[in-house]
Amino acid sequence: MAISVNWVSGVITVPKADTTLLDSGPPEIRQHDTDAFRLALKALEDDEQGQHWPDTHVHETETTLAGVTYARKIRILAPYTVTYEDGSYRVNLVGSNNNIVDVLNYNSVQVVPANSAGLIAAGTSLTSSEQTQLDELHKIHGLASGTDLEVTGTSRTAGAGIQQTISEDAGTVTVSRT
Repeated sequence: MAISVNWVSGVITVPKADTTLLDSGPPEIRQHDTDAFRLALKALEDDEQGQHWPDTHVHETETTLAGVTYARKIRILAPYTVTYEDGSYRVNLVGSNNNIVDVLNYNSVQVVPANSAGLIAAGTSLTSSEQTQLDELHKIHGLASGTDLEVTGTSRTAGAGIQQTISEDAGTVTVSRT
């Protein structure tokens, strides 16, 4: 059985088989990929039966702002509601910020959202080169616990491999990495 929409009642039904088993429990814990869910809904909207009914949801894709990629947003629209196949299990919602819990038809299934005002998309961490640069900045400014910053009139040293030479010429001080 696949995700289905009763177009007359507006009930979107999610079968247990459309969730991924994480832990057989007890309690049984499953995961529901909400991005795959919205794609399945879009496919149902596009088929012959769904074409004449209002959209089930709106989707805003991942957004990058100031170098941080924020997660997608999915909003189930009225008059639609969501029902998970009844049973004694928990479903963790992953892959988006969404309003599924707000439109949920409650039964024995515990549905756990992962919404966050700062939820970011996976894969947006620093590269190893960027992480090295950040670590070295942390050390050279004396902010790293356990790494002393040693400063003389002609040098700055912080940990192994981070050395700077300080020179002056006609009142201009120059700091160079050596």
